[in-house]
Amino acid sequence: MTESVSAIAAVLALGVAAIVYWGQRYQSHMEIARLLHLDLTSGEVAMARELLGTLRYGNEAARAQIDPAASLTAYFTLLWCFERIRAGRVCLLSGLGRLGRPRAVRYLDDLLQWHLVEWQAGLPIVRQRIGERIGSPVDDGQSALAFERLLIEHGSGRVQRGSRSAGRPRESARPRLENDCVQPAGRVELL
Repeated sequence: MTESVSAIAAVLALGVAAIVYWGQRYQSHMEIARLLHLDLTSGEVAMARELLGTLRYGNEAARAQIDPAASLTAYFTLLWCFERIRAGRVCLLSGLGRLGRPRAVRYLDDLLQWHLVEWQAGLPIVRQRIGERIGSPVDDGQSALAFERLLIEHGSGRVQRGSRSAGRPRESARPRLENDCVQPAGRVELL
């Protein structure tokens, strides 16, 4: 009889421990997702986005007021933020195998959606304008790669680098998204 009670107590303790573990894991993952979004929308990244927004949407007089070196710093500040977001997203997905996208990743993806669409269309324009201002193309290969991978993993689509329309605003207000992101070389291309 005591063995049965001990076995039941052990199973109950294991069940409670599992519930506590999964609850704490859920809370910590949601906090990671929240902090990744906070990183994108506050502090130095918010200032960088404001400067890059002026470079993209501002009139020529407003763009002329921006220091070329500051615009280059802002550009990489934003790209590195997307790199941190991708790293955090990969951590949130690690160890899940084929269990799907956890709630924290779905939450993060929802928060990121419009930012990715906006910068998927905006970064090529900004890159070209910065290149014109500094007198040479922006060398952002590895930094841009993290953003490109985030687009693929998030499912936001792709943009193409090196097309004839590079740097020109798109016809429609919303960029065209393509979900066939994976190319043979494993890369997407930015305009």
